[in-house]
Amino acid sequence: MTVQDLGPPQDPQPEKPTAWAPLRQPVFRMLWLVWVATNIAMWMNDVAAAWVMTTLTSSATLIAMVQTASSLPVFLLGLPSGALADIIDRRRYLMFTQLWLAANAAVLYLVSVAGGLTSKVLLLLVFTNGIGFAMRWPVFSALVPELVSRTHLPAALALNGVAVNLSRVVGPLVAGAIIASFGSAYVFALNFFMSLGSGFVLLRWKREAKPPSVLPGERFLGAMRLGSQYVRESRRMKDALVVTASFFVHAAALIALMPLVARRVGSGGANTYTLLLAREHPDLRINACTPGFIETDMTRHYAASQGKPPAELGMKPPAAGATAPMHLLFGALEGNGRYYGSDAKRSPLDRYRSPGSAPYDGT
Repeated sequence: MTVQDLGPPQDPQPEKPTAWAPLRQPVFRMLWLVWVATNIAMWMNDVAAAWVMTTLTSSATLIAMVQTASSLPVFLLGLPSGALADIIDRRRYLMFTQLWLAANAAVLYLVSVAGGLTSKVLLLLVFTNGIGFAMRWPVFSALVPELVSRTHLPAALALNGVAVNLSRVVGPLVAGAIIASFGSAYVFALNFFMSLGSGFVLLRWKREAKPPSVLPGERFLGAMRLGSQYVRESRRMKDALVVTASFFVHAAALIALMPLVARRVGSGGANTYTLLLAREHPDLRINACTPGFIETDMTRHYAASQGKPPAELGMKPPAAGATAPMHLLFGALEGNGRYYGSDAKRSPLDRYRSPGSAPYDGT
């Protein structure tokens, strides 16, 4: 056999990134768990504060203002906080926000057990708690790109969304159960320990030092101006903001008035509030799916780094990625707790099922 018989050397097939790959990195996994815990604490605080307000007043306006006080800081401070996240040390900034939230939860608990809560005091403390979350959100989003490689960045951003939506389910349910069993003050106490614990976890994180930049440091007002200019000139960003705002305008109204509805239904106790939060309904279906390996602006960089066209790496166009989500929304589903592949067929969680192959039968 001669050298010519061997043919040209074959490039090794690149490993396709999976949805859970970023969690294999210890730093990202640690910070992702912190992100989940702090988001759960946020929802728990909002639920407990809204329920406490129903014990202080019967005014629908004041009860709804709890949600306003919680969300307004995000609207007012989102841009300044994002600018700070680009200027100062992000690890210390994130630690500061956790200590802020822990201190606010401690004050809420102490004032609550002392019987000093009034509607005005409660709204003030909910607003200061919202300031902490408004400061924290942009800095975590800014940290994600430096925690994972570009190849794993889409999956990391998706896991970020998973954390947010998971907390929206777990936080209110846990808070409702604690309120019904022990009282609202214990929710504030638990938030204190969760926020303090998250701060100590961040203290253990040894962030890699970056080489000094040769460019002049960015200024606070200049960073906000550049951010605003980018949004104005980006059609995608403007579309995303419109969609997000449209969703939260409706969702916030439901969450804001749910405690008042619970007070007027049945016995009007915390158990009723918990059941409303759980949204128990015989037709409710909770399933999951994957859109598949989608060709986007970010994944195209991965294809370019491999020197191959996206289709050769198994990437699908965005329209094809809507197959599974649309099936979960409008298709005839047989049960709960199932996982569907990108071809809208049931798939196992512990192994890979190729699109187009036989559906998973549960064994």
